[in-house]
Amino acid sequence: MNAIKSLSPKPARKRQTGIPPALLFFGAVACVACGWLGLQVAGPLQVAARLHSENDAIERQLHLREIQNQNALKQVRAIDTEQGAIAAARAKGYMFANERPLHIQNESPAQ
Repeated sequence: MNAIKSLSPKPARKRQTGIPPALLFFGAVACVACGWLGLQVAGPLQVAARLHSENDAIERQLHLREIQNQNALKQVRAIDTEQGAIAAARAKGYMFANERPLHIQNESPAQ
């Protein structure tokens, strides 16, 4: 007599071709070590970037001071002449000894 064969095939045994656990462990350790090394290398670069931005701010302030000094020097040179001194004195309300102020009355009030 013949035996009845099962219609469902037997599950084939799978070969284990996965990655060995030791290799996974050392891979994880290598990733952590590379991350730590990256942080160690990035630290001085971040400090340099901060110092660079501070230097840029100081240079901008220096440039503004140089412009202010140039404007002040222009004003000094303008007042240094005789006409400049007279104009500056008149702007502050000074007059020559023999001068009298001139008052002009307006017909309509100033708006």
